[in-house]
Amino acid sequence: MNKTIFLLALSPLCLLFSCGNGNGVAFADIYDQIMDNHPLSAPSVVTLAKDGSYLKTDTNPKDEEDFFVAEYSLVAHEVLSLCGFDAVTWDDMMHTSYNDGIRSATKNGIQVTWRYHPDLGLEARYVKI
Repeated sequence: MNKTIFLLALSPLCLLFSCGNGNGVAFADIYDQIMDNHPLSAPSVVTLAKDGSYLKTDTNPKDEEDFFVAEYSLVAHEVLSLCGFDAVTWDDMMHTSYNDGIRSATKNGIQVTWRYHPDLGLEARYVKI
């Protein structure tokens, strides 16, 4: 019985931190957590698909030239972490240039694709695979 209780207690953690495959991840839960943690900036940066099938981040949502808000990058990094990706993926994102085109990484059944443009910022999309 102790094993059952332990497994039941672990299940919510797996949803938040992407244990196993991406099928158990609820993007809506991650979205809600980000909105709670960053109520002023997250609504501009994070988009959840109406059907919950993907989550997007955009560090320059209005596509303004020479635009940078550090808080927007912080929100994008937190979404990446909550989707189960590690520091290596964030480092790859931060070292992406416009000439690299669209890049991607996969972990725990979630694929993130991203691109960077000096005028558009860093845009990323998370999908379950």
